[in-house]
Amino acid sequence: MSAARPHLTLDDPLSTPVATAPVATVATVDPPAPAPAPAPPVAQRRRPRPAAPRPRTDATPQGTTSAPAGEWRDWSGASRVASFRLPDEILIELTERTTRLGLPIGQTVLAAITALLDSDDETLLAQIDRAAQALTRGKRRARQQRSTT
Repeated sequence: MSAARPHLTLDDPLSTPVATAPVATVATVDPPAPAPAPAPPVAQRRRPRPAAPRPRTDATPQGTTSAPAGEWRDWSGASRVASFRLPDEILIELTERTTRLGLPIGQTVLAAITALLDSDDETLLAQIDRAAQALTRGKRRARQQRSTT
């Protein structure tokens, strides 16, 4: 049982128009449809960055939080992705150590950062100076290797 297919004709806008009888139309005026709002730029579609932390005014010492008694720290549970450029050697060392100990890298980095932030300002500044010097030496060494090859 096969049904006959209707024959379709395509209108060719480039062909000469065929004269047609005028069609009576009733003129109606519709209000113009509002134009769709353009999509916001990519920067506006992203979530806004959180405000910079305010200086602490409470009696909690620097480097600690108001965690319940017996707890080391208390976080809200919110997290976000942060990207930092680190030397390959640090990433290799981190991967080797966490693999050897069977630790998750994210928690290891979290513990390392909080340990550094728990230290006093002088210790933090000294560690930053050491890291800056190591970066400078590494860049200098890489530059020298490129110039000799």
